[in-house]
Amino acid sequence: MTEKELKKLNRQELLEILLMQSKKIDRLEAQLSSAQQKLDNKIITVTNAGSIAEASIALNNIFGNAQSTADQYLENIRLMQEQTMAECEQKKIEAQKEADAYLESMRQMRAQTEAQCEQLRNDTQQMADRYLENIRLMQEETEAECERKKRAADLYVRQKLSGLQIEETTEENEN
Repeated sequence: MTEKELKKLNRQELLEILLMQSKKIDRLEAQLSSAQQKLDNKIITVTNAGSIAEASIALNNIFGNAQSTADQYLENIRLMQEQTMAECEQKKIEAQKEADAYLESMRQMRAQTEAQCEQLRNDTQQMADRYLENIRLMQEETEAECERKKRAADLYVRQKLSGLQIEETTEENEN
């Protein structure tokens, strides 16, 4: 804008132009500050690095430290794996011992149970044999008693029959 054009503007328009110019100045100052800060950071980086060789050495040290850390990490994992495997093997051995002890106790319990069963079978057989013997003796006594009663009955019948014959003979004789 020329001076002549500026003089023709009213107060309101001039204030708007001033406000726009003020905003533009603020924006440009912010950009300048950001650029200055970036420049300062690059200067510090170049100053600290000193040279490309020093920067390369610093990077190599960083990568070397990273490799050492990775190697140490892998070694720790290997050691932990070995320790875990040893613990697992120990637990496996302990579990096997417990299982063997349990099996042995079950075998002993089975042997005791079988012995008790055998004893019960023997006791039962002996009792059955005694009962059978008692029944046989009772049967023999019953048969003997029956035989004795049969003989007594036969004797009684004979006596009665003899008595009847005597009476019949006596009656015949009396007649």
